[in-house]
Amino acid sequence: MNSLKIHSGRESGQAILLLLVGLSIFLMGALGLALDGAHMYAQQQMARAAADAGAQAAVLSMYRGTNVTAPDPFGVGGNPAAFTCSTTDGRTPCVYARLNGFGGIASDVVTVSFPTVIPGVSNLSTGGVAAVAVSIQRSIPTGLIRFIGPSTSTIVASATAALIRSGPDCITVLSPTANGALSVSNNATLSLHNCGLTVNSAAPQALIVNNNGILQSDSIEVVGGYLAGNNSTISPTPLVNAPPAADPFAGVPAPTYSTPPCFQNTIVTNNATAVLGPGVYCGGITVSNNASVSFNPGVYILLGGGLNVSNNGTLTGQNITFYNTFDATHPFAPINLSNNTTATLSATISGALQGMLFFEDRNAPLGYTQNFDNNSSQILVGVLYFPRSRVLLSNNGSLGHRNMAIVANTVQLSNNASLLISLDVSEAGAPQVLGIALVR
Repeated sequence: MNSLKIHSGRESGQAILLLLVGLSIFLMGALGLALDGAHMYAQQQMARAAADAGAQAAVLSMYRGTNVTAPDPFGVGGNPAAFTCSTTDGRTPCVYARLNGFGGIASDVVTVSFPTVIPGVSNLSTGGVAAVAVSIQRSIPTGLIRFIGPSTSTIVASATAALIRSGPDCITVLSPTANGALSVSNNATLSLHNCGLTVNSAAPQALIVNNNGILQSDSIEVVGGYLAGNNSTISPTPLVNAPPAADPFAGVPAPTYSTPPCFQNTIVTNNATAVLGPGVYCGGITVSNNASVSFNPGVYILLGGGLNVSNNGTLTGQNITFYNTFDATHPFAPINLSNNTTATLSATISGALQGMLFFEDRNAPLGYTQNFDNNSSQILVGVLYFPRSRVLLSNNGSLGHRNMAIVANTVQLSNNASLLISLDVSEAGAPQVLGIALVR
């Protein structure tokens, strides 16, 4: 009887030991899972932050145009190939992934690609590479969990950043104080579709529509007040006391250039026909007296002298930007399209200057007038960017009819002038505001 009791006690003790061993293994596994899980989660979050940083830095570099000037350029051409970063790679997405802790060791895999289609995103920038995807992979040794499971675990993180386009206001008037900063009078018509307008002036009559003037727009916002008089039409009723709008193209970098060489005082006149190419035009370009000029694609630096077209001059060109600037020996002069001028021009379709047709130096003297008047007729696609000047459309001048946006210090329409804009940002060269966004 006693021997049975002793034997039973030994079995009970062994069972307790086995239970304790089992519980210890379970607790070690649970502790290992918790520690390794927390470590993997932290690594995953850091990898995602590194992928975000690499993708966003790459797209910002594309937006600024520095991706093609860096020692190791990327995203050049219509269909750039994906690549895997080395541990010392100088290309922007690789550098920013490495600065955030990934890609500096050979076991990390950082891959950069350039997707052309992103599910659910329909407003990618057009005319060039618009998105960068960064994928990061790292193998991490496990801790306590390796006693009951694998010795390594792999984390994967990815991010895609893109240039996203949206339509700007068709007209943004920047002057903060002018009365009549935007004025439409004497049978002039301003008609905007699929876009609005903003007048930043806080003056009591910042917006004036008078003497049979017609103003129609999807929306009208005025920081100050407005005047509607003498058989004028405004639709819809302006929203007054609105917040001022930021310059929608303030972030677009000005073109860079050097002289020499430059084309000196280019004049085409008296029924002549000319084809001009991109470059620096010292003293500007003059076209007059039934002359015709065709512009090849590219950037035209008007270094003093502006662009002066009159007396039945004709201009044509696609995929172009005019940068109107000056220096100490070439004084600033405005754009002047007048006296039966006919122009059909469309803006650059890709790169940092995408959508910019006329680009005024932001340091130009304040108060010049850019003229579109006297029976001239222009079909212009792109942005007319004159942040320091007045845009004047008068005396039967006709402007617009297609995708266009105007940013100016002030805008004035008078004497049967007509400005018609219907915005569709899907068209190549159309005005668009580009933003940078993480899309995946």
